[in-house]
Amino acid sequence: MKYKSVALGFSGGMDSITAARRLLSDGYDVKAVTLDMLGEQSMVDSAASAAQEVGVEHYVRYVGEDF
Repeated sequence: MKYKSVALGFSGGMDSITAARRLLSDGYDVKAVTLDMLGEQSMVDSAASAAQEVGVEHYVRYVGEDF
């Protein structure tokens, strides 16, 4: 049973995939969040694909102008 939600910084790499799976197994409702600082669509696509594979919702926010 899911009892809490968590926003997880998500690059689509091994660390964020493992964290998402661990949180899911602990019953969390995981929302994967990717911050796109460089406008690199391939990085965003990779993260989206990994999130889909893990089974979590994925959100992208472009923050390049903020840096």
